[in-house]
Amino acid sequence: MKIQKPKLQNKLPEIIDIIELLQEAKENETEIEELHIKGACLVGEDIKGIRFNQVFFENSRFHECDFEKCTFIDVIFKNCDLSNCDMSQAYFNRCEFEMDKVLGAKFKESILKDVSMIESNFQYVNFSETKMNVVEVYGSNFESASMADCQIKNLKCEKAEFIKTNFFRTPLKGIDFTKSTITGMIVSAEGTELRGAIVDLYQASELAKLFGVVVV
Repeated sequence: MKIQKPKLQNKLPEIIDIIELLQEAKENETEIEELHIKGACLVGEDIKGIRFNQVFFENSRFHECDFEKCTFIDVIFKNCDLSNCDMSQAYFNRCEFEMDKVLGAKFKESILKDVSMIESNFQYVNFSETKMNVVEVYGSNFESASMADCQIKNLKCEKAEFIKTNFFRTPLKGIDFTKSTITGMIVSAEGTELRGAIVDLYQASELAKLFGVVVV
């Protein structure tokens, strides 16, 4: 699996105060592009429907902001706090989350294509009904996150934590979990989601517990 990385210019204009920029983009239906947004701090801001193109967010805080139906193309979030943000029905293409805090955010019904999630915290995040294609996860935490009713293709995960993660009605065929942690996974009573998933012997014994099987 070869993932396409964000395509950004080497030197982007740096900006901190983006309130006026966001308002202008909403009023004129224009996109925010080719910027390095560093040290921004927004709480509860309505950013709904804005398009971001070639933007590098760094050391910024967007707490409980509404990014619903936003478009992110060639975008990097690094050392950012996106806790409790609403990114439902958003579109992500060639994007990267690196060392971010994304606790309790919503990505419901979003599309993620060529997206990297690196050493980030996605605990309690709602990915329900999301479509993922060519996504790599490294060193990230998905404890108690919901990935129910998702369509997942070409997912590569390493050193990821899927503890009490909800995969209800999400087919996991072909996904290799052997380099990650999976405990307390939530699936349907029949466990059909697990058909074709790649696990090691220890993980298989953990999954067997879901169905009352004791491996000795």
